[in-house]
Amino acid sequence: MYSKPLSYSGISLYRRCPRAWKHTYIDGHRSPPAKAAMRGTRLHELLENYFGGGNWPEGNDVLRPWKAQMHEFATYFPVPEEQLAVLPNWTATTFDDEEAQYRGAVDLSYSYEDTLYILDWKSGQQYSTHQDQADMYACLGMSTYDMYEKVEVSMVYLDIPKVITKWEYDAPKITLLKELWDEEAERLRADEDHLPTPSQTGCKWCPLSWRNGGSCDKAP
Repeated sequence: MYSKPLSYSGISLYRRCPRAWKHTYIDGHRSPPAKAAMRGTRLHELLENYFGGGNWPEGNDVLRPWKAQMHEFATYFPVPEEQLAVLPNWTATTFDDEEAQYRGAVDLSYSYEDTLYILDWKSGQQYSTHQDQADMYACLGMSTYDMYEKVEVSMVYLDIPKVITKWEYDAPKITLLKELWDEEAERLRADEDHLPTPSQTGCKWCPLSWRNGGSCDKAP
C-alpha cells in the first residue's frame, strides 16, 4: 500500500491514469519539465521574490498588466509559497512529516477579518479541474488555520490579464470535501493493479505511451 503523502498533482495524475501515476510516484520516473512548465516556474519565481520583499519585475511583459493588482495583494502582508500539510485526521503538521496524508504549497496566502485567502498563479489556459485544486487548498488551509470561518481560493490566470476565478468555502462545505478526498485517497492507496485508463488527451504526452516509445500498448 502506498504510504507517502499525497498532493493534488499526484491525485490528479492518478485520476487520469493509475499506470502513469505508478510510473511517476512508485517507480520514480520523473519526466523533465516541458518549456511551458519552465516558463510557469519562472513567473512563480518572480512573484515569490516580489512578495518576499524584492522589487517588482518591471521588464516582464506577462506580469505588467498585473502590477496594480499585485501591489494591492501586498498590502495584506501575505505569505508567499506557504507549505501546508495535514495528518490523516486533517490535523496540521509539518510539510516534511512522513506521516502526512496530504500536503501542498500555495503560491500566496493572507487573512482579513474572518476569512483566509489563498491564491494560485496559473500560466496558460483555464481548466475545469482547477476547481478541484481549489477544493484541496481550501481543505488544507482551513485545517491549518481553524480560527477562520471561511476560505476563499483564487486562481489568477497570469496570461489572461485581470482574469481571476474564485471559490468560497465555509466549515460545512469543507467537512464534506474532506470526506470526498479521504474516499479518493483510500482508493489510491489500496490500488495494487494500477491499470491504464487510456484517453486521447492523457496519452498524447505520456512517456509510457507506445506512440512516444513507451511500454504501454493501451494508448489510442
